[in-house]
Amino acid sequence: MLFRSVRSKLERISFANELSCHKSLKRFPKECCKQSALIYLYYLRHYLGFQSDGLCLLADAEITKDITHAWSRVDMIHVDLTGDQFGKGKVVVSEENPWPDIYRDPKEFPFEKENFWEPYEKDLKRICEYIKT
Repeated sequence: MLFRSVRSKLERISFANELSCHKSLKRFPKECCKQSALIYLYYLRHYLGFQSDGLCLLADAEITKDITHAWSRVDMIHVDLTGDQFGKGKVVVSEENPWPDIYRDPKEFPFEKENFWEPYEKDLKRICEYIKT
């Protein structure tokens, strides 16, 4: 499955090329749920040509005011590439919120390339080139 391949690449990513906007990935899978979800969505759209309007980032799901979580949704399938930071499998895939008892009421953000700051997008492209190999 593609999401397992992306997860595997994120586990082995090298920071020798100074991926400046994604330094949080050094702690992968901890504290990088939003970045991981965005990488996955960006890869689907820009490297695999996935044109669905169903690409979404689900973010800001709160357990407390200071602790939030994020994951992606592709059409009706939720994909969390950082599930093991919560004692689940490395990748959590489900047809509904995978964390209903922990993270409630995530905000849904349609995935749009236009939302990216240019240096961040350059890093996304470099990471996706690595994932593609």
